[in-house]
Amino acid sequence: MKIKLLFILLVFASLKLASQSNKTRIYLDKDNNLIPMIEYVQKCNSYLYKCSKKENDSLLINTAFLQFKFGKLSLKENSQLRKYLAKKMNNKNLLKAAIIINHKKELLGFHKIPVNDTLTHGRFPKTEKEFNLRNLNIDNYKKKCSTLMSSNNAITLNTYIKNSGYTFKNKSYNWYKVNMLTSIFKNKSGVLILKPDGEYFLNQGFMLNDYAKTLLSNYDWNTFTNHYKNALASNVKHRTSFFKFDKYKGSSVVFIDEKSFKNRGNLTEFKKSIRSQGNRNLVIRDRSEMKAYRNEMVAKISGYCYSKSY
Repeated sequence: MKIKLLFILLVFASLKLASQSNKTRIYLDKDNNLIPMIEYVQKCNSYLYKCSKKENDSLLINTAFLQFKFGKLSLKENSQLRKYLAKKMNNKNLLKAAIIINHKKELLGFHKIPVNDTLTHGRFPKTEKEFNLRNLNIDNYKKKCSTLMSSNNAITLNTYIKNSGYTFKNKSYNWYKVNMLTSIFKNKSGVLILKPDGEYFLNQGFMLNDYAKTLLSNYDWNTFTNHYKNALASNVKHRTSFFKFDKYKGSSVVFIDEKSFKNRGNLTEFKKSIRSQGNRNLVIRDRSEMKAYRNEMVAKISGYCYSKSY
């Protein structure tokens, strides 16, 4: 039976490869302009880019788009955007303050999530109850994030283009439907840090708090922008300078079933043996806590206050 199944899988894979070989491969840059394959590969090797592959009936489409960008709005663009946001949110402070915009292309309700979709370092909740618990954890953490960024003299906004069945009622923050940001985000989700003078940093990947705090505490971004320009021109592979913040390194967690231990002494000895392996950040939890812990970590990963996965 196993041999028959393996044969079927091999045949299916061969047919898929054959069908793909008959399709034309094209390579696009961030603006959907055709580029040579070698340039596409160079960009994909750079930490500044993220590459994606899609296909239709006749084409295999390979696109390299920037995850990070430094830029500056014109005086008119900056003024128009701020007036629009100030009116939309009924907040005149947006006319002059530093702004952090956490932008979603589409808000997805539980029943609109693709079955195999993954979010924030973990598979999407399988039940609506888990989905709501996850959003509740995010809601609670967002409150801390808002306090953190307001201490850096920045106003946080959460915006979206389309709502597909998202009905969860957040207590600590609101989502605002905003269409004026399309030209900046290019129909993708992301995070924008906008200085009062119109200079901005666009992040369309995960956004560590360190990025935001560093930029908000430095009015002069010349060092950051010069490094960015050099990395962009050279397709630098490894993160350096401003982009070298360590990703989240949480404690190692071991889940055990405490019921399987007949007495507390055996359980204590087991814990000692695990900890003796030298991991100081080891946390031992009961297996019954696994789901709650996963949802908690989804909301708290490295203080990702602003992430395209929310």
